[in-house]
Amino acid sequence: MVFVAGIYQFDEVLPEHKVDTFQPDALVRINGNELAVEFLVSHAVGDEKRTKVQGRDISMVEIDLSGLKPGIMDTAELDAAILHRSPRSWIHHRKAAAAKRKLDAAVAKKRSERGEKLKGHILRARRGKPPAGWIDAATAAVRRTGLEALIDVQTDGGHWFTVSDRLWQAQALYTYVIKPSETYSPGGRDLEIKGEFPNERDLSSRLPRWMIRTDLSNYPLKRLNEAGFSSESYGSPHSSVWGYFATLSSMGRAVFWSREDQKFFVEKDLQHLLHRRLELRGIVMQLLRDAEVEEHKAAYPSWANSYRIDGVTAAQLVETGGDAYQLLASRLSKLQSMVSGYLPKVVDDLCGLPLEAIRQRNIDLIAVADAKKAAALEKAKAERIDWIRSQAREILQDEAPAWLEQRVKDTDISLLDFAGESDEGMRHFQNRLDQDGKARRRRITEERDLAEVRSRLEAAAKASFSSEALADLFLRSGHPRLGGARPMEYCRSQRDLSLIVSLLPKNR
Repeated sequence: MVFVAGIYQFDEVLPEHKVDTFQPDALVRINGNELAVEFLVSHAVGDEKRTKVQGRDISMVEIDLSGLKPGIMDTAELDAAILHRSPRSWIHHRKAAAAKRKLDAAVAKKRSERGEKLKGHILRARRGKPPAGWIDAATAAVRRTGLEALIDVQTDGGHWFTVSDRLWQAQALYTYVIKPSETYSPGGRDLEIKGEFPNERDLSSRLPRWMIRTDLSNYPLKRLNEAGFSSESYGSPHSSVWGYFATLSSMGRAVFWSREDQKFFVEKDLQHLLHRRLELRGIVMQLLRDAEVEEHKAAYPSWANSYRIDGVTAAQLVETGGDAYQLLASRLSKLQSMVSGYLPKVVDDLCGLPLEAIRQRNIDLIAVADAKKAAALEKAKAERIDWIRSQAREILQDEAPAWLEQRVKDTDISLLDFAGESDEGMRHFQNRLDQDGKARRRRITEERDLAEVRSRLEAAAKASFSSEALADLFLRSGHPRLGGARPMEYCRSQRDLSLIVSLLPKNR
């Protein structure tokens, strides 16, 4: 309440009295105070006069007489309309304006205090407590890879984290760029930067939970404005990480933004470089450990900066990549195979590494293995030969020695030696022995049948002739009915026997 309404007796009324640069319809005075009065007949107080009144800080009331009909009312009625009945409104009230200024100042002060309090809460000192045993692998990796210039960069949203910008940016760089680049071999596809499944669009989802503040809320925009923030500058944990990568992308460092995919990707050259660095270090360090080099961590940089290929050090090849690096990696891969011990191998190119003892070990192991293999082969050959001879004697009997001395076609190798060299040769021998055994059995059967039929012919001849001499003469002399052949030679079957017997003289 700034002014109590009521009926007041004015001390003085001055019509058309000029006040500074404007002239109200009337100026009234009471108790040393002035009040400007305007009568609205056809035009209300304009903005220009309203501004002048406010600038002069004089109270002004406007009485609306536009509803009166001129010429049909007397003075008393006009007085009543002006003083009592007609609508009236304040154009400017000096005390109300002062009260509003005071209220606005109080509100502004309260808002400022409230904004400062919220701002202080949002920007309060960061005191994140890591879990027990936590090791800052991220900062160590950033330092190791020489990417320290990419952290502690100016970007919005750091208030969302319980740790310094340097620390959470190192974690983001390590999580999304360094570790994936070192882990995955470079391929045809770009390495995408995405959150943890199923929140792949939230780039803060793969950062340690303890690094992200949980005491901040989704404050109304009005409250944020009081604290000096916009919705963009306040953001969220995701937008903070996104903004960090956007800053790196604008610098042309580490990541790039794909307009087509609407995603960040790791720069290919950086991915390849980080992978090569870790790959070569890992391979050589393992080889040095296998060689039992005690200070293998110190030995690696010494080797990398001293071993050269066509005048270029291994360390330089890592940085430049290309075919020369791939050739070095291929040579080291052969050394890995040599030292693995799974299957002893000998590599002459040791790439400047102290692996001679392992190489000699493998030479000795191969020699022992070869000797064992040769002894086993000789034993297997002897066993095959013994088995072959046994089979030959069983199947071919007295013919076995001569059969075993046969030569393999178009060679000077005996059948026995050929069969003894391998299982394949023995199978070949077995097939041939089976075939020749069958042929022998068939031949023996035929010879027995021939002897039997000729024996019967001889008996029939002796029975037909008066003497054995005549019978023998018949059997061994050519006979015209047999085409001049001798009966004994002609007789080879039961049919032949029947024919020849029919030619024998009949007993009388």
